[in-house]
Parts: sequence; structure tokens; C-alpha cells
Amino acid sequence: MSVDLQWNDKALLKNIAKIADIKTRAGAELVLKDAQRKVKKGKTKTLVGEIEVHRGKFKSGGDWVVEAQGTGNYTKYYAIFVELGHFSSVWGKYVRPKGGGALTDSPVKIPKSPYLRPSLNKNKRKIVRSFTNALDKMGVKENW
Repeated sequence: MSVDLQWNDKALLKNIAKIADIKTRAGAELVLKDAQRKVKKGKTKTLVGEIEVHRGKFKSGGDWVVEAQGTGNYTKYYAIFVELGHFSSVWGKYVRPKGGGALTDSPVKIPKSPYLRPSLNKNKRKIVRSFTNALDKMGVKENW
């Protein structure tokens, strides 16, 4: 059985919006757990606890955000540097180049250690499949 989707059927659209909200939240939780496993754990291990899921800015619903740093915590902005890599002068300390030689205070390249993007890429298909399976159970079929 399949439902002929009428875009003016408010009850059906409300159910689809509810499913979208539930499934995107579940998908965000999948990405969160995977990112917490993948993140490089330093001495303090604080970044693991700073990755969280919260509702997005859109009032229509269905948007959940996985964010590293904590909601509204703009004082800790190092998560992006872990994800994408960066240059560091090791806080003004002098360092010896890898091949030896004189001490230098020139920037040291800190390699990237991605955790959020790989987690999303790993779970993308699972999230979409979950949503389409829920719509199939409702009887809504793709017609495009």
C-alpha cells in the first residue's frame, strides 16, 4: 500500500515532520558517539565531553547539530584546530627541528586529527536509510 502524497494533507505532513525530527536526532546521536570514539584524547580528555548534540536554529524543526565546544561556549575554540590541524609556536617555547639543528621559535605544524567529518561520512547512509524506512512504513513512497 502506498499513500498518494497530497501536499495539503496537514496531518500527513505533521507526521513526516515528526519522523524527520526523531530520525535526525537519532542520526545526530550516532555521529556524536562515533566522534567521541574518534577524537584524539589528550592529557585532559576535555574535548570528548565538549562534543554534544543540540537543536539547530530553525524553528520548523528537524535540524539537530553535533557541535564540539559545548552550546554557547565561545571561550573554548580549540576543537576546530584539532579537526583541521594548525601551526603552533608551542606557546612561545623554543623547539628543536626534527632533523636536529639549532633551537627555533618558528611555528610547528600540528597535523589534523579529524573526528567530526569522518563520523558524519561514516553514518550518512545509515541516517538516510533510517528516515526512508520510516517513511516506507507510513506508506509514503518516493515519486521523483
